[in-house]
Amino acid sequence: SYIWMIEGYVISGATSNTYVVPTTNAQNSGTYSCKEVRASITSPTSNGFGTSALAETPTLSSSSSTFEVGSSSAVPLTCSSTSVGTSDYYSWFKDSVKIDGEYASELSLPADSSSLGGYECQAEVGTVSSSRSNSVTVTATVATPTITASGSATSYEIKGSPVTLTCSSTSGDGTYAWENANGDSLSTSKEYAISTSDNTGAGMYYCKVTVSGVASSKSSGYSLSATVATPTITASGSATSYEIKGSPVTLTCSSTSGDGTYAWENANGDSLSTSKEYAISTSDNTGAGMYYCKVTVSGVASSKSSGYSLSATVATPAITATDTSYVIGGSAVTLTCTSQSGTGDYVWKKDQTPQNGATNQELVLSATDNASAGSYSCGVTVSTVSSQDSAAYSVSARVAKPSISSTDDSMAIQGVSVTLTCTSTSDSSGAGTYQWKLGSTVQTGDKQNYIVASSDRSNLGSYTCAVTVSNVASPFSDPKIITEKLCSPPTISFGLPNPPSKIAHLASYTVSCNSGYSIVGPRTITCSEGVLGTLPKCLVLVVSGSPKQYSLNGADLVMSCDYSGSIEPTFIQWFHISSPSALSPTPDEILIQEGAYTSNAQRSTLTIKSPTASSDNGNYKCTVSVEGADTLVHEVPVAVRAVRVAQGSTPSITETTVTTSQLTVTCVVEADVAPDFVSWYRIANSAALSIPVQASSPTITTSTDSKSYAVSATFSNVLEGTYRCDTTFTDNRSPSASFTAVVGSITAEACSFAALGTRATLTCYLHASSPAKAVAFAHGISEELPGTLATYDGVNKRHTGNVQFDVSDASKAGDYTCTFTMATDAKISKTIRLNTRGAVITSARATGGALNVLSGDTISLTCSVADGAKSISWIKDSAKLTPQQYQIVSTTAGNGVITKQVISVDTSSATFGNYNCQGVFYSSDCPHSSEFSAPSGVQVTQVDAKATVSGSGGVAEGESFTFTCTYANVAGYTKIYNKWYYGDQAIPDGFVYFSDGTIKYPGSFTTQKINSDTEFQSLYIISSVKSPAEEKFHCEVTYDFIVIDSPPHLTTLY
Repeated sequence: SYIWMIEGYVISGATSNTYVVPTTNAQNSGTYSCKEVRASITSPTSNGFGTSALAETPTLSSSSSTFEVGSSSAVPLTCSSTSVGTSDYYSWFKDSVKIDGEYASELSLPADSSSLGGYECQAEVGTVSSSRSNSVTVTATVATPTITASGSATSYEIKGSPVTLTCSSTSGDGTYAWENANGDSLSTSKEYAISTSDNTGAGMYYCKVTVSGVASSKSSGYSLSATVATPTITASGSATSYEIKGSPVTLTCSSTSGDGTYAWENANGDSLSTSKEYAISTSDNTGAGMYYCKVTVSGVASSKSSGYSLSATVATPAITATDTSYVIGGSAVTLTCTSQSGTGDYVWKKDQTPQNGATNQELVLSATDNASAGSYSCGVTVSTVSSQDSAAYSVSARVAKPSISSTDDSMAIQGVSVTLTCTSTSDSSGAGTYQWKLGSTVQTGDKQNYIVASSDRSNLGSYTCAVTVSNVASPFSDPKIITEKLCSPPTISFGLPNPPSKIAHLASYTVSCNSGYSIVGPRTITCSEGVLGTLPKCLVLVVSGSPKQYSLNGADLVMSCDYSGSIEPTFIQWFHISSPSALSPTPDEILIQEGAYTSNAQRSTLTIKSPTASSDNGNYKCTVSVEGADTLVHEVPVAVRAVRVAQGSTPSITETTVTTSQLTVTCVVEADVAPDFVSWYRIANSAALSIPVQASSPTITTSTDSKSYAVSATFSNVLEGTYRCDTTFTDNRSPSASFTAVVGSITAEACSFAALGTRATLTCYLHASSPAKAVAFAHGISEELPGTLATYDGVNKRHTGNVQFDVSDASKAGDYTCTFTMATDAKISKTIRLNTRGAVITSARATGGALNVLSGDTISLTCSVADGAKSISWIKDSAKLTPQQYQIVSTTAGNGVITKQVISVDTSSATFGNYNCQGVFYSSDCPHSSEFSAPSGVQVTQVDAKATVSGSGGVAEGESFTFTCTYANVAGYTKIYNKWYYGDQAIPDGFVYFSDGTIKYPGSFTTQKINSDTEFQSLYIISSVKSPAEEKFHCEVTYDFIVIDSPPHLTTLY
């Protein structure tokens, strides 16, 4: 028998002198030797015979090795070799360079430029590599482009909208080449703009495109033609007609394609003009008709325009007249019809009725009666064209104003009557109807003559008359006055010695007339009747002067006394009602000025300087003494009224600083009577600061002599300015008084807001006419904060103070007092409320605000708000997240506010960054919203935690071998562990088993830390290698629930 060995190992069962080497496994290659056993004697080992395994060269094929750039179809390559089994694989090469990671029998290539090149494959059978396959070259084509035009244009209008051609290929964009029908190169852009300035843009266009270095075929031609925009005709003044002999009309032919050569024609096709404009003659109606035009631009003719119609009209005539009315019995009126279109045939109408035989330009109206009165119009026909009727022209008839003549202009009562006659030129026969008036009273009678009876003095007076002829009434005549016939000269008796030695106040005198006059016998006439006929005036002494005088707030009182009489007075004196003694002039208090006696008149003037209500109120009187006559007296009532502002609760209220929030002042009124009411006003805006205090109000205090009245008022929230106390009296003589308050007031927002971890700023403003010298802030009674004063704003009278401090915790919240110290050391304060809110953002795996995350994991973030928020929003890298970018896991809320919210975010390359949460605070005592964020966010960073396996490529039987799995330690993951795999079989205890349960490879695990805490290694140690084979081992690392698998490690066990 025989013993066969390979590489010194006995081949079990091989005892024949012939051994067939199996080709099923590359492990059967090696050096073979044999021994012969005969009679239990074994021969020496034979010489060695080496064999090696070869793999069949594969065949590379493709159903389509050419692809169109931009298509979605992949390019398939197939490699096949009969030597490749289920545990073998293929290697792929492109342009002789191995393609990493491709081991399958098929290779699918994308349809882009990265796939272009020559491809080969190689069979990997065990440890034996075949020769490379035949080469397959992958090529590409570009889809032939198509040309489109903006607006799908196949033509363009010269000087119209631009046309853009676009070259497009389904293979995508690249570099372009445009050419015309002559092959001239035009552009290298995707779009080519056609100039529409003339017809040179018309023609055929082609394009090509080169994508990823592959050029397309030339596109189909795209044809463009040029057109000229159909012209339009406009007329000067937009006329659609012209007036014969009126303003000329010019037609203009216009095309948006510009100017060129023109052709005008009429409705008969007659050629009229070659100019852009065509002037229409308006001398007659031959210019009426339809007009057309064409224009040729750059050799391209337009279509004929739409017709433009012109018609001829005659200017509407107007009527002029020698008068708008005529006097019955007077001159005739002539009407003239005139049209700017000239003369022609005329038609006249009266009250819309044509007048037979009235065909001349002029129409003469008769004035014999009122038959010619009415409304006239006319029309004219020129060159067979008739005008419209003129505007109506009204002609009226009137009666001449009459006049009155009389037999006498006066009459004595009970004497001879007077006859009046009314005469008008419109009634020469006197047959008209007459009307007579005495004053405004119509008298009985309608005849031309009227008799004034002398029986009664009431018939004397002013008479007028009017006459009606042919139903037309005249105006009333000028008045005719009939007076009483009086005696002249009369006999006069004064009722005193004649002539009197003294002139007293004459009350009456007696007059008598001779027979034949109105007055017969003596008659007493009172002086109030004045002059009667030629009688002299009454002789009367008169004294008059100023009416009631008022002095407001100490203004001087000036009073006058005026005497009129024919006798010069002896003297004039002034008195005050409180004393019987006449007043005497004093330098500072009383001034008396007495004028000269001229023209039977004399004046005396009394001036009281700066009167006071307590002593100068009351009546003043002047007395005029005339020799031989009674003493004349004139009284002048005087009211002296003064108002002053008295001191209130404020230390001083004139030109001072009010440091309290309230101001109390008293308005003291000294007057002859009590005021109706008192009002306070701030002059700065003329607005009443309080409701007017009525005189009956309990706040009015009256002095014992009822000449002084005190009114107190208290103002809150005093503003700086001038305050005025106004009094109101029934007679409208109302003095007032004022004072100026320099008020130091503070304004500030009722509350401020600061988030925890930020710096708060509190600001308050002093409003005063002078600056403060210091500002300070206090929190409670123990914490004082020095403030900072800004530059004083002298224009707006404002001084700004502020303080800044860190809001480290919620204890900084509360009331702060802002206090300004004035130059007088007066202090003014204002309280400001500071609200605080804080938020904290955390993550269960975050360390020091940093969170390392593996791709594919889910981020969990928690926002906690100690005092609650109305709402919570989430921010990444300063940008607010939308609800679609995260999921709310839970929200804790109560009493309308949120105290906690938990969200999750699925990781991707776009979700790594700095996360923070933001709350919105709102409180009824601080009515404005404020946002606050956590002082620091959570920085989420992606970690690349690859697992790799290392070890030798081969180990002999019986030896031990160590595989090393290296992976990163990712902070924040609480469970990090790894598994080892033999092929796809897990190795839970370090042992690899055969299918029958027997141990194939015994081993053990151990883990060690390297590079401090950042990297770990897991060791898999196989203690004894046996049963030669080629094996694949890999490790798997799990971070919580994220699994990282290493590439397989191939080793050969001999």
